[in-house]
Amino acid sequence: MWTANIACIFTMMNLCCGFYAMMMHKMAINTMDSWALAALLIAFGCDFLDGYLARRGNLTSAFGERLDSLADLISFGTAPMFFALSMSKEWEVGLLVACGLYLVCGAARLARYDPVSQGKVFKGMPIPIAGLSLAAFSLVISESHVWKHSGNIHWFALAPVILGLLMISDIPFLKVSFVGPKKGLPLTLAAISLAVLAVTHSLPLATLGFTVPYTILNFVLAAAGPLVGRMRALREARSAVD
Repeated sequence: MWTANIACIFTMMNLCCGFYAMMMHKMAINTMDSWALAALLIAFGCDFLDGYLARRGNLTSAFGERLDSLADLISFGTAPMFFALSMSKEWEVGLLVACGLYLVCGAARLARYDPVSQGKVFKGMPIPIAGLSLAAFSLVISESHVWKHSGNIHWFALAPVILGLLMISDIPFLKVSFVGPKKGLPLTLAAISLAVLAVTHSLPLATLGFTVPYTILNFVLAAAGPLVGRMRALREARSAVD
């Protein structure tokens, strides 16, 4: 029971970090963006720990799963949407619609998630990865010279749309775990992220240094999967003939 309570505490911390990220980003007039993004990164860590503790203690429950989904919707659905919306100082219908679509897709992604049926892979991009990507990308673009000189980049609305569609897609995404046989993947991504941070001293770029390689890797695996399957089937057919 103690482990179950600890898992729920981390879930609540995830939710609170998402709330604090929104408050720091909006109330500080964008002067605490790095702290706001750091809050989302802490939420990401809490999201990993609550599931790990629940699975380790074999104390997963319907309540815990629903609570985790609600926390994720706040931290990685609503909070990143605030980052994206702040890219424009005026009400832009296109960006509003795009962020609304992102939020709807995130909710649908969480609603259809079934840890039993999906096994060792996610069906669609995990919302924590999508949320961190949107928040970090928003900060990178807002701090860039291109944004400062143009004042408005209409194509930015494509970012929440693409991430939203990836969440509800059928593309398989590997589960990131720092334990087990696949722990080398997150450790490698973390090393890339730290290297980017050391070179650029930019937390948003360092965050993208984790999420972008992870996304590209899964695209490559998804594209290579059918090809590998055909080659295996061809090899088996030849073996049967011989």
